[in-house]
Amino acid sequence: MWVGLENEIAAFNADGTVAAKIKTIVAGGLAVDKGGVLWVADNGARQQLIGYDVSGAQPREVKNPGRERRRVFWTAFRPAHR
Repeated sequence: MWVGLENEIAAFNADGTVAAKIKTIVAGGLAVDKGGVLWVADNGARQQLIGYDVSGAQPREVKNPGRERRRVFWTAFRPAHR
């Protein structure tokens, strides 16, 4: 289970121990897509939607649509015709 904490997000095992962490990110929202990518709406410095491959022991950034330092939801859901 992934949980947003102060300036990081963490995955916890069933026994409550931390399995993995992604540091220096302020989670405004978390979701997992059908392909297993963990999506994080970064409400911190990057202000960006970021996708992580969490299938291995260490999370790896694999997707980041939009540009950094924009409002998270504007970048992620802006109409394509603008």
